[in-house]
Amino acid sequence: ALVQDAVYGSLLGADRRALHRAIGEALERAHSDRAGEIAEELARHFEIAELFDPAARYAFMAGEKALGLFALRDAGLWFGKALPLRPDQIDQAHHRMGARAVVNQIQVFCWDCQFARMVEVAESHLAPVEALGEVPEVPRVLSWIGEGYMHVGRFADAEEVLRRALAIGEKLGDPKAVGYALGELLWLRTITSGAAPKRPRCIRARPPAPIAGPER
Repeated sequence: ALVQDAVYGSLLGADRRALHRAIGEALERAHSDRAGEIAEELARHFEIAELFDPAARYAFMAGEKALGLFALRDAGLWFGKALPLRPDQIDQAHHRMGARAVVNQIQVFCWDCQFARMVEVAESHLAPVEALGEVPEVPRVLSWIGEGYMHVGRFADAEEVLRRALAIGEKLGDPKAVGYALGELLWLRTITSGAAPKRPRCIRARPPAPIAGPER
């Protein structure tokens, strides 16, 4: 292992990038029908090769796989690698994927009760997502921001972004976007209807309990 590390460390940057690109492309060819199974490895090779488009694509796949297993921290890390929406790094065709990565990472932070981080990520990526136009990811990000604002006590800000989410969802004719926005607005009205509004209590999300099999 030490010899391997020493040889690897002696490679010039251009040679290292070329080797990782060759490895990534060879793995793609060998696993073309099941690339999702090795998405983590592919993302790593293409990231080191500085091929940001495939690196982001496979990072997104790895994040979805981790989220499906309810591995929230792993999902958050992988979605974070798929987040940059810079035109010089990510092909325009994959900007929607980056927007979905934003939505998914915000969801991960919410389920993990990291509400300040949730708001920070959502706010920092809202402008690039909105630059995509009126797409379904925009009201989803706004709805998650609204929930984050509720958890940190910014109730007026929550109502503003949730009403924006509702308006965009209605304009798009997207029932899911409308449903999410209305659900959050209803929750907001519930917790602010009293004389002293209270932040919602966090119940850390957990994976569903396994279904017990038949007794032997």
